[in-house]
Amino acid sequence: MARKTKSVDDYIAARAAAVAGLLAKLRAFVHATLPGTTETMQYGVPTFANARGEPVIYLYGAKAHVNVGFLHSAALDDPHGVLRGSGKPSKHVELAAGQPFDEGVLKRLVLQCEDIGKSGQSGMKPYHTSCHCGAVTITMSRGIRQLTLCNCSICRRYGALWAYQQRKAIEVVAKEGALRSYAWQNRELEFFFCAVCGCVTHYHHADKRADGSDMSAVNMRNIDDPGRIADLPIRLFDGAQSWKVLEKSVQPHLLRSPFPDG
Repeated sequence: MARKTKSVDDYIAARAAAVAGLLAKLRAFVHATLPGTTETMQYGVPTFANARGEPVIYLYGAKAHVNVGFLHSAALDDPHGVLRGSGKPSKHVELAAGQPFDEGVLKRLVLQCEDIGKSGQSGMKPYHTSCHCGAVTITMSRGIRQLTLCNCSICRRYGALWAYQQRKAIEVVAKEGALRSYAWQNRELEFFFCAVCGCVTHYHHADKRADGSDMSAVNMRNIDDPGRIADLPIRLFDGAQSWKVLEKSVQPHLLRSPFPDG
């Protein structure tokens, strides 16, 4: 009978050098990305629980690669389409040993595990936005890690502060006749605004996917509780020319006054 692996250290040490090195790197990556993470051996592999105590991630070391598994993948936003496997709800990202991987893409997935609770769903409080007159309201059900300020010809005119989520994670409610839209040139994007007060609320891609997985953007200038996102980093995106992020910084005074009430 094979000896049962007693610890994560034992599991890593039993793998080939390249795989062991990648396992060690990913182990540290998970702990650094999700503060409060705890690790145990479950079902023969290293398993990580978030601060809520919910097992959310596992690592599986094969001969030449490592699978980073997500136990509640159905609750995750995967815009890059990197999750693999037919399991439900568990899927994984396969990383080759000795090869670099995109830490930004992996970090996006790992960070979403922070709010998964005992039900396997996000325990995050939804974000609510509304136009000035209240005729159009939007609820966003997934977490926001950053905001985007774009200098393209339309975004700079709108003065919008965008947060991106899959369309299926955004619920738009509008009074009858209150929501109007605008598209131009190739009509790839459809911008929506309130017909009563004029506030720009969100945009969708005109070519929508049947499962709602296409990305949309919500104007967070309209958020009902601006203090909740005031400390999020804002990236300045050069949509006017290079399509590169020019800078990224926290600008809390865009959303709240530095002076106390009264």
